[in-house]
Amino acid sequence: MNDRHLPLSNRTTLVTTDTACAVLGVGSEAISSMVDDGTLVWVWDVSSRHQHIRELRFLAHELINPANAAKTYPEIISNILPPSRERFRASEVAMTLRVSDPHIVKLIKCRALSGKVINHTRWISRASMAIFLQNRLLNSRATSKPLSRN
Repeated sequence: MNDRHLPLSNRTTLVTTDTACAVLGVGSEAISSMVDDGTLVWVWDVSSRHQHIRELRFLAHELINPANAAKTYPEIISNILPPSRERFRASEVAMTLRVSDPHIVKLIKCRALSGKVINHTRWISRASMAIFLQNRLLNSRATSKPLSRN
């Protein structure tokens, strides 16, 4: 795989399977195989897990430049969740994960994410997001040190 050019917003860190297919020029079955065999390292299942369907999200920068797969877990998490932020609006989390607002509600109801409502806005803590991403990372080679909910 060579470096690829994909004009994305600087805020775009995760992309859907369709985008991964377009960037890599392969079909969804090939993408699924690349996930399962560990070719693609930074892949998360953001499904609510009520169905047996994976909703995969890929690190955009790994698709564009495969050398980015060598980054450490803390580097990747800092890229997705800026360390300067302690919490994120639910709508920001939906945008980051490339899911709908109702999907975020499902993730909260099934306790995959946690947060609180402040002034009519649902806020999700950075810690909750980091744990969610840790738990939903599909490639165990990417990190082997579990996070705690301190």
